[in-house]
Amino acid sequence: MSVRPIGETWYVVEIGVAGLPDKWVVQVYDTGECDPSYTFVSPVKATEADTGLEDLPEAIAQVLASERSSD
Repeated sequence: MSVRPIGETWYVVEIGVAGLPDKWVVQVYDTGECDPSYTFVSPVKATEADTGLEDLPEAIAQVLASERSSD
């Protein structure tokens, strides 16, 4: 979705699924390594975790529903 440099040695990278409002925000260092922590952001309520996932492959839908439920 987007990449922006932070300082001289790392970037904030936003990753999402096309057509959905959810995104993961990760830190990637200039060495190519990722910080093991990430942030999941979604406007979807936990009670509606499976909203909009009907047409996705099952594994991707399960990951998104799990992330939405734990938010």
